[in-house]
Amino acid sequence: MNWRDVLKNVITQGRVKEIEDIDINIEDDNCNRKLQQMANKLKNYNLLLKQRWEAGWPQYQEYFEIDRDKKDANFSLFEIKVKGEHRIYSTDSYIFESVTSRYNPIPEEVACKVLEILEDTPQSNLEFGSEITYSFNGFEISRDFNFDYQYNANKLVVKDPQGVVKIRLSWINGEDTGLIHPYGGSKSLNLARGSNNIYIKSGYYDAREFGFSWHK
Repeated sequence: MNWRDVLKNVITQGRVKEIEDIDINIEDDNCNRKLQQMANKLKNYNLLLKQRWEAGWPQYQEYFEIDRDKKDANFSLFEIKVKGEHRIYSTDSYIFESVTSRYNPIPEEVACKVLEILEDTPQSNLEFGSEITYSFNGFEISRDFNFDYQYNANKLVVKDPQGVVKIRLSWINGEDTGLIHPYGGSKSLNLARGSNNIYIKSGYYDAREFGFSWHK
């Protein structure tokens, strides 16, 4: 059974949208299985930033150090930052990538609505405020699908009527770097130019291919 045959389009308005209850007769768990498959795809993804770091890109790696490297059953995060001796400002300069793959079954009619939202939400291009929240059958469904130079997100969060997170599926990467000051000198070095562009070497750009498509 195709989930689009199960759910009909609904009219929504505003950034927070209330969706009317509809009478649905669902005979299988096709929508939940699709969400489980997406969670598995995220769980099995190897963070590209970490792969490139461990392979050793040829330029600029000496200016960075690992800041965070975390992995558990449903979450992976890898972040590098510019070493203190190469910064003249107190703010950390970093590049990171993360995935989350938390999944618990939810009512099938809610799962089907979640798939509809995943497919129909257009990609935004906002510096902030890109997350949209929907309400359906007492569940809260949050969707963030945003392209921004410094923070890219493809995220879904589903909470049950008690506010418990049942599903959290996401890929995110971000950066706040580019210029460094080797050994604290006044002369800056731009890492985002030429064939050794740090965002190319680190996989920051290439990771978007997976990140923006895991839900398709």
